[in-house]
Amino acid sequence: MCMDLFFIQRKCADIFRWLLLILLLLATNILFAQPQNNTATTGSSSPSPRPLKTIIVANYFPYTFENDQGKPDGFSVELSREIAIVMGRNLEISVDTWEHAMQALENETIDFLPMMAASPERKKSFDFSIPHTIAFDAIFTRVGVPEIESIDALADKSILVMKNDAAHEYLIASGIASKANLVYIESLSDALKKLDHGIGDAAIMPELVGLLEIQKLKLNNIDLTPTVIEGYSRPFCFAVKKGNQSLLERFNQGYGIVRSTGQYEIIYKKWFGSVDSSSISWKKFVTYLATILVIAVVIGLTLLLWNMSLKKQVALRTARLEAEILERKRTEAALRLTKFVVDNASDAIFWIASDARIVDANAAGCKSLGYTHEELVQRFVTDIDVNYNAEKWPQHFAEIRQRGSIKFESVQRTKDGRLVPIEVVANYIRFDENELNCAFVRDITERKSTEMTLAAEKEQLAVTLRSIGDGVITSDTQGNVVIMNRVAEHLTGWTQSEARGNPLATVFNIINEVTRQPCESPVIKVLATGTSYQREFVICAFRFEDCL
Repeated sequence: MCMDLFFIQRKCADIFRWLLLILLLLATNILFAQPQNNTATTGSSSPSPRPLKTIIVANYFPYTFENDQGKPDGFSVELSREIAIVMGRNLEISVDTWEHAMQALENETIDFLPMMAASPERKKSFDFSIPHTIAFDAIFTRVGVPEIESIDALADKSILVMKNDAAHEYLIASGIASKANLVYIESLSDALKKLDHGIGDAAIMPELVGLLEIQKLKLNNIDLTPTVIEGYSRPFCFAVKKGNQSLLERFNQGYGIVRSTGQYEIIYKKWFGSVDSSSISWKKFVTYLATILVIAVVIGLTLLLWNMSLKKQVALRTARLEAEILERKRTEAALRLTKFVVDNASDAIFWIASDARIVDANAAGCKSLGYTHEELVQRFVTDIDVNYNAEKWPQHFAEIRQRGSIKFESVQRTKDGRLVPIEVVANYIRFDENELNCAFVRDITERKSTEMTLAAEKEQLAVTLRSIGDGVITSDTQGNVVIMNRVAEHLTGWTQSEARGNPLATVFNIINEVTRQPCESPVIKVLATGTSYQREFVICAFRFEDCL
């Protein structure tokens, strides 16, 4: 009968292990389907990653321990190495106490811990992977001592427990810690040795770990049928620093692959296969089975909801990225158009800082001065404008800042030393925290030459008029006096300064030589008909009002 029960238990265990394998394969497919979208978004590959760092506890057989060669070994160590291979990462393992290991992960001096039991308190500081094993804690006592049937029976007892271990946290949460005498030990093996030698009333640890450790240490004074704590288990997971979701997902994916390839089963049987399955009671088996089934269902539902949420987030993120890309393209197109217009403008354009340093210039600006762009942006306005030096520039820039825009003429010196007259329109611009003078500069050499020519011709005309023996009066198209020579001043009695701008009829008074009556002005006839006119008149040599 006992053998039949054992056979049924093994068969059921095999069936549910396959069920878990199928669920994890589905989870792996979901998880591996998603990164394709992310890859399309993020782009190029990253450099070779650094090794993953972790710490193990030396005496937590068979999960973590130091072997005879002094090297880290055990189920969690071997499983971590297999997952690291899948992730394409090397693994660096050091040995320390459990307290130091937790502090190192919290301070981010290591990347993960290979086995930490998830709990609400620990989830405040760490994130946990899918559980790789589930341990059920038990109360170990000495042979011949009355059985402790429940956790409540530990009140007033001396309990051996590892500090900051999951069992320690459970005793605190359940309130037993305040009622019992807790004896802190460094490792589970120390607890079993002390209990075997009569120290303490009970020790709490994972049942499977305790049984294996008793076999390894060959302890004879400890009961091999410990009391399993009902309603309490340790889901051993990979733990990472709170918020490191990227690494956590990599562990979940790697764990799924190791499970799907069968490597997990090989590792598990290597380290836990020596336990006598017949020692597990039917009640415990049902408890294990129910717990595994619940966890499997929870994992499946969690992954399904997570996948649905992730798809929604990816869709929203994709829409935002597309909108951002479209807006960026529009902005870039506008910037390219602006740059093209500025670079190809016929006028020279300079961007000048408040300290007179030339920040930028368009092609016309570089060409007008004979400098390359690289040469020009290393110079100051005082190097190219003869009218400004280090003393004048601050006052000039302050005027631009106050007025916003000013227009003036100046002279530039080119690279080959030529002096070029220019017209400048200076505009004050504040870009971010920088003050700039955006100056539009136009070469006015031709205009200045024309002005000089006109001035010379005007002077030559004035000299000619002054040298003519006849009286000459010139007017504009409206009949107003513009120029008179000295003879005309003598004949009319008006000086040029007095006559300029007055109607010609007022200055040039003519009368009929017979009737002595005022005559119509010939200038009016010339302006009206556009033909020349010649006739002799008598000029009143006095102002018209004096002739009345």
